[in-house]
Amino acid sequence: MLFHTKQPTEWIEQMKKRRPLNVVMVALANKMARIIWAVLRTPDRTRKIMSA
Repeated sequence: MLFHTKQPTEWIEQMKKRRPLNVVMVALANKMARIIWAVLRTPDRTRKIMSA
């Protein structure tokens, strides 16, 4: 399940210390896209039930 937090994760904080903000935003978007892709390509019983 995806959720919104008010506090940035440790991964984001570490990235912000080393990289410009725009690079951090693109890295976060890339990470989210990879997670979404993995969820969509993995067969899941719940999705089969919901689509029926």
